Amino acid sequence: MIPINNYIHIHLDEKWINALYIKSYKDINPDFVDFTNFLNKISENNNVLVTTGIIDFKLINDLKNKFFDKKDEKIYFKKNSNNFIYFIFKPSFLDLESILQNSKILVSCHGAITHAANSFNIKILDIIEKDRKESYKLFSSYLKNYNAIFRNNFNILHADLLKKINEI
Repeated sequence: MIPINNYIHIHLDEKWINALYIKSYKDINPDFVDFTNFLNKISENNNVLVTTGIIDFKLINDLKNKFFDKKDEKIYFKKNSNNFIYFIFKPSFLDLESILQNSKILVSCHGAITHAANSFNIKILDIIEKDRKESYKLFSSYLKNYNAIFRNNFNILHADLLKKINEI
């Protein structure tokens, strides 16, 4: 289905968008230009795969319509240098499990996918709320290859993510 392996998996769901998630949490809210620049930067040295949650929002539609080429109803792609960026629109949880098995790093806001990645021994970059870091420890203390990174506006967060990706 997807002809790449050992990729950086970014799970872009509603938790990245303040208006769609817990409004008291720090805004991430990536815009189209910043997020596509981030994808292009990561894909210089890695294949990248982006999955979505079940809720649509403007950035997802902009990525589908302005950045990626459509392969079929759920799969989009872009070739960048020697690497690919794939975009999977609204995968099922079974699809996510299959996708995770071929990932080397998962970047996501904390959720079920974080715990599923642990089952496959995937390196995890878990975006969490700084003020709730102690409560996250209750849910993440057993996770292997776990790295927490604090929510921040995407203009700051993307640099933190790039640094962590290169470190792990």
